[in-house]
Amino acid sequence: MEKTYMVSTSPPKLKFFLWKIGSNALPSGENLRKRGMLQNITCNHCGEPESVDHVLFHCQYANEVWRYGPWNQSIDTTDATTFFEKLERSWNLTPLPPYGFTGNALPWICWAIWTSRN
Repeated sequence: MEKTYMVSTSPPKLKFFLWKIGSNALPSGENLRKRGMLQNITCNHCGEPESVDHVLFHCQYANEVWRYGPWNQSIDTTDATTFFEKLERSWNLTPLPPYGFTGNALPWICWAIWTSRN
């Protein structure tokens, strides 16, 4: 998971969050069911089966968030198979003015989507 540190200026809590995404260790419905902790694994926002990828990128709620992301074009995650592929692609997107931030917004947006879920 050394790719987690591509976001080298991020605080430790964000790096740990990215590591958990890359390790498929976030407590999504599917992951909790695998551990025998949940039976109902549906997304709170849309009722679809809740995987980490679904919550962060494919849920209707997440799609709304990504549609209004701070880039001059929308982020396309349809053919990226891993979170880190999505993260790498987001580095190539140009942020909209006013710039106000110097790093990659994708990890922070994922953090906001995840925390809004809970």
